[in-house]
Amino acid sequence: IQQAFTRRETALRSLVMFRSYAISVYSAHRCWDWPANGATVGGREGLPDDHCDNVRSLLTDIFKSVEAYCLLPRGGHARYYYTICGHREFKELEVALTTQTKRVLRGITRLFKATEVMKVHGFPSGEASRLNQFVQKMLTEWELIKAMKEYRTPHAMRGVLWAAARRLCAADEWRPALPASPTVRHPQPP
Repeated sequence: IQQAFTRRETALRSLVMFRSYAISVYSAHRCWDWPANGATVGGREGLPDDHCDNVRSLLTDIFKSVEAYCLLPRGGHARYYYTICGHREFKELEVALTTQTKRVLRGITRLFKATEVMKVHGFPSGEASRLNQFVQKMLTEWELIKAMKEYRTPHAMRGVLWAAARRLCAADEWRPALPASPTVRHPQPP
């Protein structure tokens, strides 16, 4: 049980960090200014008028895709592997997971390109590097979110642990305490 709470806390931390980096990225695109034409400020005046709106739209799309991804059911259920309907559901789930993942990655790539637009208009390379680090950290947190959702204890590992536990219980009085394997039917004594 403690492991489940730890996983939940880790996933929540990743979501919070993802959001904070996204806010930092948006703030940088909206507020940071740089020297232009000998003045100490005014460099952002050369940016396209819709630059901040485009970045905000990108971040909104990314968050919608992250939300859709997180709300998809988790794979790994036995029905996905052992039933015909489950095979069909699993294929649909894989398509949906892949689609949302591609949308998030496409949005993050476009955030890197938005920084390049600022560099074309005189944004200092040191500041661009710092801004790209925020985007890179968003990407890292996204990968952690994906890992928390997709990777669980494999069913094969559970089966091996069940078999090992059965073998460790050599005394006859311990055997009834372990559940029977769901795939093996044991004959009941008369």
